[in-house]
Amino acid sequence: MQTIPTTQTETTKGPKPESQKTTQRALTPVMPAVDVLDSDHEILVLVDVPGVKSADLEIGFEKDLLRFTAKRPSSGIVFERAFDVPPEIDSNGISAELKNGVLELHLPKHQGRSARTIAISAK
Repeated sequence: MQTIPTTQTETTKGPKPESQKTTQRALTPVMPAVDVLDSDHEILVLVDVPGVKSADLEIGFEKDLLRFTAKRPSSGIVFERAFDVPPEIDSNGISAELKNGVLELHLPKHQGRSARTIAISAK
């Protein structure tokens, strides 16, 4: 379990007054509410992360797995979620925005990979 300090520690040596001691609070993992919208051009993932600042967000993509973590240190809450990403997603084009406590993950689909008939030439 990961912990974070809730007060600043003093750099001087010797016993600290009770009011200056560092306390530890365990981070509580929370699975946030998510909406997934699929269109012809992209998959849009909307994640509720109220009270989280963009500096407290971490988003990563590896081996068709999109994972994010959002920490809200003031309350000791950590939002965590991971998604399998379908192969038609262009991983280089993935982008994210944080608006009013909602994380928007834009996963664009590859363009030009539609079904087609292939002509056979005779030699």
